[in-house]
Amino acid sequence: MTTTSSVSTGGYASTVSRYDFDSTALIEAAVEAKLARAYTYEDKVTANETKISAYTELQTLLLDLQESTEALRSPTAITSSSDDVFLNRTAYLYSSSDATATTLMEATIDEDTDIGNHTIVIEQMATAAKVGGSSVTEDRDTDLGYSGSFTLGTEDGTSVEITINDTMSLDDIVEEINDYTSSTGVKASVITISEGEYMMVLTAEETGQAIEATYASGDDVLTTLGVLDTSGDFANELQAAQNAILTVDGITLERSTNDIDDILDGITIHVYSADPSTTITLEVANDLEAVNDAIEAFVDAYNALREFVITNQTVETDGSVDEDAVLFGDSTLRNISQTLQEVLSSGIDEVSLAEIGIEFDSNNCLTIDEDTLANALVDDLDVIEQLFSYQFESSDGNLGMVSHGDVQQDMEFDLEITLDASGDISSVSVDGDSSLFTIDGTTIKGVDGTAYEGLKFIYSGSTSTTVSVSISQGIADKLYYDTETVADTTSGTLADIIEGLEDTNDDYEEKISAIESAAATYQDYLIARYAEIEAKLSEAETVLALLEALTNSDD
Repeated sequence: MTTTSSVSTGGYASTVSRYDFDSTALIEAAVEAKLARAYTYEDKVTANETKISAYTELQTLLLDLQESTEALRSPTAITSSSDDVFLNRTAYLYSSSDATATTLMEATIDEDTDIGNHTIVIEQMATAAKVGGSSVTEDRDTDLGYSGSFTLGTEDGTSVEITINDTMSLDDIVEEINDYTSSTGVKASVITISEGEYMMVLTAEETGQAIEATYASGDDVLTTLGVLDTSGDFANELQAAQNAILTVDGITLERSTNDIDDILDGITIHVYSADPSTTITLEVANDLEAVNDAIEAFVDAYNALREFVITNQTVETDGSVDEDAVLFGDSTLRNISQTLQEVLSSGIDEVSLAEIGIEFDSNNCLTIDEDTLANALVDDLDVIEQLFSYQFESSDGNLGMVSHGDVQQDMEFDLEITLDASGDISSVSVDGDSSLFTIDGTTIKGVDGTAYEGLKFIYSGSTSTTVSVSISQGIADKLYYDTETVADTTSGTLADIIEGLEDTNDDYEEKISAIESAAATYQDYLIARYAEIEAKLSEAETVLALLEALTNSDD
């Protein structure tokens, strides 16, 4: 007896006969052989994707480090505190009495405000005028039946005629007055004196401004409501308008507001309460906390990068490379790591990070001695700034730096600026060479290909002059450009590497697709071919079975 079994091969049923002819296994083996190269490419794609992920993580860590240097590097002479933490200012207030200084006033300090001390005595606060009416016993939403008009405004503002009709309640009158507040500077409100008893109150929106109100026509609404008396004066002055009076650095000054920004340059004084017996000392100083936070953020960003480097340099105790060390031996990782450590190990004008409490540990991560850094912030902030930031010095305050581009070397030179009869810049030279800079109005720009490429200045002076320029690059600025070279998402080294790996994977995917397509075609061919063979074998077995039957019958 012949035993058979059926298996599926792409929809084709094969037969295992007495001849042990298994077409399914043969087809699968042949197709797998065709797909072997595709599996090799898939392994390469997976390996490249792992590298792309590692390179992307490295790129992100470098960009984080670059961002952390932004506040410390002082990129130009024309910048803001959002870009330069050394321009940040803060206010310290000290009271001469038991009164807490911040209950009397506070101060807002603009960036780059001159550092120094000021004394302030608050003699009087500015107050807003406030007048009330007499009590109204009708419900506040009941029609009062008044029909007339009056003018309302402030002494230095605009007066508006406001009309009241007999269908208006107290709430309606208040709402009508408030519709014109933006013009009159006066706001109305209703105060509940007791149940069923109400009063309308008028308040000037600005301090130091008296309210003015006069009868216009019809019913004398304001007099009826008790705001004005029969002579047209306010019947119930709740609070008089008055100006703030301060003695600043020994000079007594008067202002109509409690937020005063025109006495001390770069300083806004916020008055909260008056106390003529207390002298407040206002100290304008560098925001040392902001500088400290920026340094800590920089150290954290560098250490995060350093941990990544350590992970990718790890070797097991048996000498094998750790499976997480995806970029082990990678030249880009090695080079940027060495470059950053060299920058951090170098000093600026014989000042190093160690002198302000920042040193390398055994893993070449940075550590901060908080006490040493705190002392340096208090005593040597200029040294810290010099160490980290890009320094530009000019012998003429009319020359300012707009940008320095990729110019990273220290430089000293005399810039000879010549103006024509109209006061326009006609030439700029160094050592008599006028081909080194181009001129566009008041902008002076270094010519590409020269040592001054990337430098851009603005000169606002009105006379020809020679300006001595000194430029030095701090650690933060060096790191900024070193990381940009590698990590820039459009033109950096890592962007090129990642793009190359992605292009390679695209090529591999195309090859995989072609191999799989060819293998599928080959499988279809084998299925058809083996079907023909098995059909012939089946016919042969049928004939053989017939012959065996005939032979057996003769017996």
